[in-house]
Amino acid sequence: MKRAFLFIMIFLFYFAGFGQDSTNRIKAKFITAPIQIDGIMDEAVWRDADIAGNLWQFFPTDSVRAKYQSEIRLLYDEHFLYAAIRAGVPDNKFVVSSLRRDFDGSSNDNVTIMFDTFRDGNTAFLFGITPYGVQRKAFLSEGGVTTEGFNSTWDIKWQAESKMHDDKYIVELAIPFTSLKFTEGDTLWRFQLYRFDFQTNEQSAWAHIPQNHNLSALAFMGDLVFEKPLGKSPTPIALIPYVNALIERF
Repeated sequence: MKRAFLFIMIFLFYFAGFGQDSTNRIKAKFITAPIQIDGIMDEAVWRDADIAGNLWQFFPTDSVRAKYQSEIRLLYDEHFLYAAIRAGVPDNKFVVSSLRRDFDGSSNDNVTIMFDTFRDGNTAFLFGITPYGVQRKAFLSEGGVTTEGFNSTWDIKWQAESKMHDDKYIVELAIPFTSLKFTEGDTLWRFQLYRFDFQTNEQSAWAHIPQNHNLSALAFMGDLVFEKPLGKSPTPIALIPYVNALIERF
């Protein structure tokens, strides 16, 4: 009886562990060397950066890895968070329906990254870019699952450039910490990378997402680990020119 009970416990423990996916994790290395945002990724610091890839397909199925893979590297210094993404493609016939800023991500080839800085699964900052270097950004709320929670009128300054090749496109981004809100001393955020690839009619994501959810759902994210604690979340300062004229008659 005891042996049978022990066997059942081992059996259940094994399959419970097998069913749990280990959390995706990427490390961001602190740097002091400058980075030029040009979509070339030729600085030595990129070669030493941690790499996250092996994306899961989200569409047409959610049970296999993406056919054309993407890789991302993340670095940071005192002022900026940097990202470099390599997106593999079958050829250079990219599909882009709009060259407008804040384009519709579901109708253009693009890569998109999201940062849940407070790790609450409710709010996040989103940044996307097409092979042609067109940018979009949004502030997500309500878990990223409603239209009302997708605010693209959120306006910040950030840099992004892209270079297109026959078998890939490469994008580089620089996001100022003044554009983000987070807790001083943070060493961990939640993070997601997802992609629309209309050449192959494929959608994919780094952290696996079941197909009955949205690609932007904040419930499905991995971990972004910073090499050293972040400083205080800075407050952006805007200078607005103002002229005041006064006319007085005697």
